[in-house]
Amino acid sequence: MRPKFIPAAVLTIALAGAASTAAADHPPAPVTKVPPVDQKTWEASQTREFGATTINIMQIPAAAFRSEYSAGKFSWADFGYFGPDSDSGSGYLWAPVTIPTGVKLLYMNGYYQDTNASADVAFYLYRTTGGAGISPGLELLASSSSSAAPGYGFASAAVSPDYLGAPSGYTVDNYANGATDPTPDLKGGQYFIEVYFGDVTGGLAIRGVELVWQRQISPAPGTATFSDVPVTHTFFQSVEALRASGITTGCGGTNYCPDATVTRGQMAAFLARALGLHWDH
Repeated sequence: MRPKFIPAAVLTIALAGAASTAAADHPPAPVTKVPPVDQKTWEASQTREFGATTINIMQIPAAAFRSEYSAGKFSWADFGYFGPDSDSGSGYLWAPVTIPTGVKLLYMNGYYQDTNASADVAFYLYRTTGGAGISPGLELLASSSSSAAPGYGFASAAVSPDYLGAPSGYTVDNYANGATDPTPDLKGGQYFIEVYFGDVTGGLAIRGVELVWQRQISPAPGTATFSDVPVTHTFFQSVEALRASGITTGCGGTNYCPDATVTRGQMAAFLARALGLHWDH
């Protein structure tokens, strides 16, 4: 039987036995709501250009979701909305999330239809954890829901650890190598969205979920690679990120030559390595 969720940011569970199809054995996790206007206002203030200031949106349409349990029955409604049938034995849907390691997740936004006066539809973003020698577990990263039968709506939640204002965000880590990782219980995993319909008799449906994210520069290492770019250098983090990604190897010896000019040939090398150029197909 699948264990019940508890109201905690990190949920470590032992997976044993068969998963139950009964909704009573799988109550929804607590929901944290952020007014959509806060997120939209913050998005509008950001620069739209390539790089770490870009606002990227991953769309997960309703068509990507499937019933979490075999007893679930779901159908399409008008305008691309998807919801449970009245005879569904489960109110749970799920969909996988594939997103690059190192990006910063900012918001999870759920689009819904709610005309049910007694129940809501809730959205949850989880990361699975565990590996070789490490007990499996779940980490709840964000949750949001509809409320009070508002009709068609939009439920937004900032991704932990920051739930207020412009988020500090959550850095994605897809690495899950188990016991070979120094902190295997905290590193790596797979991500998925879970949707819970509080009532399957009608009035609840979803159109999809979107994840808002940004690229970011990797954290600076504790020691310097180049002798002329010490840890106290203004551009230490950026230079080390270029080296770690293979975009630069320095200017010879143990130097980077941070104050030297860049030739057109060197510029071509930097851009080609950074963008992965060029493939015909």
